[in-house]
Amino acid sequence: MTRVLMLSDLYPPIIGGLEQHVRNLAHALAKRGHEVSVATMRQHGRPASWIDDGVRVHGLRGTLERAGDLFVDPLKPFAPPIADPEIVRSLRRVVRRERPEIVHAHNWLVHSFLPLKHESRARLVRSLHDYSLICAKKSLLFQGEPCSGPGLRKCLGCASDHYGVLKGIPITLSNWEMGLAEQRLVDLFVPVSASVAVGNELSERGLPFEVIPNFVPDDVASLGLMNDARLEDLPQEPFLLFVGILGRYKGVEVLMDAYARMQDAPPLVIIGPRAPDTPNDLPHGVIALHDWPHASVMAAWHRSSVAIIPSIYPDACPTVAMEAMATGRPVVASRIGGLPDLVDHERTGILVPPGDPVALAAALTRLVGEPALRARMGTAGGDKVKSFFASTVAERMEGIYERLLYSSGARAGERGGTSTRRELIGAKAVPGTQHAGSGPRRLFVTGGPGSGKSSFARRIASTSGIPAHHLDDIARVGGGNGPERPLEDRMHAIDLILDQDDWVAEGIHLDWTDRLMAGADQIIWLDYVSGSQASRRVVARFLSTALAESRRQKGWRKFARFGDYWRNLRHLVAAVPEARRYYADDERSKRLDGLTRRATTAQRLARFEAKVVHCRDRGESEVWLERFLRGREHLQRSGEATVFSEAP
Repeated sequence: MTRVLMLSDLYPPIIGGLEQHVRNLAHALAKRGHEVSVATMRQHGRPASWIDDGVRVHGLRGTLERAGDLFVDPLKPFAPPIADPEIVRSLRRVVRRERPEIVHAHNWLVHSFLPLKHESRARLVRSLHDYSLICAKKSLLFQGEPCSGPGLRKCLGCASDHYGVLKGIPITLSNWEMGLAEQRLVDLFVPVSASVAVGNELSERGLPFEVIPNFVPDDVASLGLMNDARLEDLPQEPFLLFVGILGRYKGVEVLMDAYARMQDAPPLVIIGPRAPDTPNDLPHGVIALHDWPHASVMAAWHRSSVAIIPSIYPDACPTVAMEAMATGRPVVASRIGGLPDLVDHERTGILVPPGDPVALAAALTRLVGEPALRARMGTAGGDKVKSFFASTVAERMEGIYERLLYSSGARAGERGGTSTRRELIGAKAVPGTQHAGSGPRRLFVTGGPGSGKSSFARRIASTSGIPAHHLDDIARVGGGNGPERPLEDRMHAIDLILDQDDWVAEGIHLDWTDRLMAGADQIIWLDYVSGSQASRRVVARFLSTALAESRRQKGWRKFARFGDYWRNLRHLVAAVPEARRYYADDERSKRLDGLTRRATTAQRLARFEAKVVHCRDRGESEVWLERFLRGREHLQRSGEATVFSEAP
């Protein structure tokens, strides 16, 4: 049994996909024997604490909540992007009462927990349901279109247009500042789709993460409230159905345009809360319904014929798609965000370009006119949605909790207690489970400068419990810029690594690591960045490290380390052209020391061709990692010679 505290701005009975997800996850974990509680912003008319089907819910009051004008809807007081003093005090009382081992945060309420991270001694998991780590609007939309990436002036202006100047500027700056704190203190990020991981730049920032989708209860299809009087507002004949916030970013305007283009179309029902930009003039045949409970929405899915999700922004992982599929409905959705992960084109539904009313109208017309196609897609969707059931996804979440709790080498907030550890040069040991059986257990990750090999190795270590070894730390005293260690010390360190049953090593050193590569079960070669991309990553890594170091130093100590800053800057000036030359193929680069060139890396790895996994794009590396982790989880579930071991 694990004590888990969920953090969520809002919680049912407030209706929303995220709120429903938090409730589903809390209940699924509680049914599996865990002690689960939830901390959320206190709702109007609700007590300070109540029990929701075995889950204790704590309502929190915030300082900014007293200024009601700050919220669009005073009945939905979202947590601010800063550490609210009053919420921090309330959370401290909750933490002392619940004594959580895992704190699982889902949105900005995490910012008020960060000051309590170390004293709580809990592991911190941060689910990313949107793009809030880098986007103050959380939508990654700029001027109505998908955003290309953050920028100070760009984000300040965009947030000011969205929230107003008085709120937009402080929200943006606070979110950036607290985002840096999140990156330091969160033990594992859990994006709900690959799109969310990419949009939040988790790989680029070297942050540990594992993609786990949203989910629905196993019995979601039977949750419909069939005797609800609201159902009388639905058409008697089959109808098209949209469920979600009736805002532009959800594609409502595009849907209205597409529906107006259809000939002899069945009724279109849209269910959801209004937004400031909700259209007032609806085409004939459109029925708008608001504030429906979830059970009534599920009943509406059963009565519908086609589900529509026409988002124009990168929708993270909408549960409405899963709910529609669970009731056997084909889905017409935009090919954007996490929707392609849910909807198989021409199998469980039809994907169309976002913002294209002509393509949307054509897809809807086709499904309306082909009942057999609707039935076939609905059946296929019902089969696929089983992989998104609570029993499946909650088990994966349990695996994350267990790995973090049995890991004493997580990135932040070490748990209490002692561990016996044999010191190893360069080792960042993450003790966990050791498994007998098939599958790679000794891994060597390599690639050029800025290829992301360090981040990838850290992800393997943090999500699997395998000890990680950074070869720069073995090669040089203090890492990258320090004096070189004697070859005898490096060979001794390699001997200690090879003595372990499970390990992951990463680096580009090829002149003294042949024994390590020979001892590896697999060698993962990350080979998908250009010289210019590598240079940008090297600079970004330098700036991030320098900023973090500057924040750690107080007062005069910042100036006392001026010499270190200068030496690091000189190293950066040399590292950038070195990164460019590594990937270059001109005559000048060919005259360089062969150990620093990509071509020689390829030649050296050719000796181990049978076990090299050559990843030529990021997608291939993500597929490999997902399969590797599934293999580890399968071994753990099957109980093949599983023993808990001390750190090496």
